[in-house]
Amino acid sequence: MLEKKVLVIDDEPDNVEALLDHFAKSNISYNFVSNIEDAVELLLDAHEHNTSYDLVILDNHFHFGKDDLIENGCVFDGIDLAVVLAGNESNFTQAHIDFINNYFGQIYNSLRSSYQGKIVLFSGSAAIMRENNPELFSGLEVVQKHPDKEGEFCEKELVYLISEMFGCLFDTPVSSIKKYKDNNNLADGLKNEEVLHEEAIRQFLEQAGVDPTQYL
Repeated sequence: MLEKKVLVIDDEPDNVEALLDHFAKSNISYNFVSNIEDAVELLLDAHEHNTSYDLVILDNHFHFGKDDLIENGCVFDGIDLAVVLAGNESNFTQAHIDFINNYFGQIYNSLRSSYQGKIVLFSGSAAIMRENNPELFSGLEVVQKHPDKEGEFCEKELVYLISEMFGCLFDTPVSSIKKYKDNNNLADGLKNEEVLHEEAIRQFLEQAGVDPTQYL
């Protein structure tokens, strides 16, 4: 594969461990961070050195603690950063505007132009949210992150999408992801947590005012 650089943002490292291993085996340079603030620091540094990322992969919903990034009294989530990077101005709230002014300032327009068509939400809840508010996800790719089913693994669709976006194949076959997950008990862990995953999505939908029975 051509030399590429990817930024991965997810507050649960286990959910992207196999994907990052696949990147390493395919000679794809990546940075991984587990929170928005660290991601912003890397984005700013890359912009300053004219080495913007070729792709940003991020989770939609983070499990926040009391010290996590807050803008205008609201938790700033993965989807919020994605909307800012995509420049979806029709969906900006005051929190988005404050975030841009506080963290990106005068470089915002040039920074966001670097990431048009280069943002992927790898998330269990984003696909559901997109059905209810497709405009919010304008300019964003979404891949459903779900507990692995028999013979399937959620990273496969993401790898195929990345190959299409990069215009070339990975050096390592996608099947190596499943082998890595099996060898490191990641697949079993996801299966065991399926109920917890479903409950998390249920709570997220209820908080968003959406009837969970439409999807679960």
